[in-house]
Amino acid sequence: MDALGVDATSLGAQGPHCAGQRRTMAVERWFALHSQRAVKRSTFRSVTKLKRRIMNFTATYDRSAGPLVWAATADPILEKVERS
Repeated sequence: MDALGVDATSLGAQGPHCAGQRRTMAVERWFALHSQRAVKRSTFRSVTKLKRRIMNFTATYDRSAGPLVWAATADPILEKVERS
């Protein structure tokens, strides 16, 4: 799993044409993490407090984030491509 919690082996067959989709998935995951961990069912009495919570979460997250580590091998990916 990468820093956003995405398991590269579950992304299916990948190619250059999928780069935009992968970025979109990463951005969606990023906002889901913010919703789950930073904002959740909280009530914010001001926009300033909400922004502070988001910025603190982002700073904490960025300290521990790492790059995506590709775990899939080519054979299973090519088999999926052939089946589709």
